[in-house]
Amino acid sequence: MVVNQPPSCGSSETTRKAPLLVNFYKYGHAPHVPRISECFLEWFIGFFEGDGSFFSYFENATTQNIRLKATIVQKEKKIITTIQQTFGFGNLSSFEKNGTTYWRWVVESKPALERLAFLFSGNLILPKRQKQFLNWIDLGQKKGMFQYPFDRNQPWTAKVSLNNGWLSGFIDAEGCFYASFQHSFNKINSSYKLKQKMTLTQRDINGGEEAIFQQILYLLETPQKKIARFHKSEDCATRNPPNHKIPFSQSISIAQSAIPPIESIDSLERPSITPKSITPSEKLPIKQNSIYIRIEIWCLKSQEIVINYLLKYKLRTQKYIAFRRWWRVYLRRKEGIHLSEKGIQRLWRLVKSINIHTKQLVNEKQAD
Repeated sequence: MVVNQPPSCGSSETTRKAPLLVNFYKYGHAPHVPRISECFLEWFIGFFEGDGSFFSYFENATTQNIRLKATIVQKEKKIITTIQQTFGFGNLSSFEKNGTTYWRWVVESKPALERLAFLFSGNLILPKRQKQFLNWIDLGQKKGMFQYPFDRNQPWTAKVSLNNGWLSGFIDAEGCFYASFQHSFNKINSSYKLKQKMTLTQRDINGGEEAIFQQILYLLETPQKKIARFHKSEDCATRNPPNHKIPFSQSISIAQSAIPPIESIDSLERPSITPKSITPSEKLPIKQNSIYIRIEIWCLKSQEIVINYLLKYKLRTQKYIAFRRWWRVYLRRKEGIHLSEKGIQRLWRLVKSINIHTKQLVNEKQAD
């Protein structure tokens, strides 16, 4: 085995204290469900920061009573069901948009929202999510929610680390795995080059998210020093025009090096619309010229760190399938199998399967 298998999450070698989860276990954990593992809670926080939403809205125009809720919307029913069953609260529902069925986990009862608040307090990492959460808490406290022992001023001490599950959850929400063959020509001969990468994309608010991405680059020991910045309105065909000279186009799937960025599918879930409806508390105005940032993990050393990490803190969505295929490409790439014509033929189906699966996941997020 080329990649060393790390100990599984939760083993005696990896058990660690998580002081900011103490309040959740004491005040937030539902009594009727088995104890939720720290690994799952860490993963869930990262996943929610990528794909979750904090909402506030007027219940109706007459009373102007403000309601709060937290939601996650996904096309994948299994992960939504797992979240609902693991926490033991929240409602599971579905809806259709553009012919596609989406599944929604909604938490809106006062006791359940207060349980969830104990989990997020002090544990969110993205600066924009921290701000959105505190604004949401402020609205709730005006309604008499989130009282003692909840502490609104809990310091944000959580950090991105390879020793907890936050990054795994964030990759499940915002990461993508790619591989592609590119054909280069010269006067003497032609050759194929295998390219492989993992990407993370996020909308940047006042530079705060860029600082977090810099920390991720440092942890993954990547040679990439600069973080790509671009507008949401940019078309990926403009950023990366296709190479029409590549043969076997019907066989080898060429992964686009940039996918139209999307922060989350929050817009699939909207509060009740009335003449006096208010903006969801987690929403900041999204403009067509919003700045997005992206990091791309290309080098073998950094990819090995990613693989070792994700073998320890496993992905929990269908993205795990793309990762396993991507990992197999990494192994063959490191062994040099891709350098021969025979090796290329062995790899192209695997490469194609990664990109087809990735495209399906991206299309789900573009549906809004």
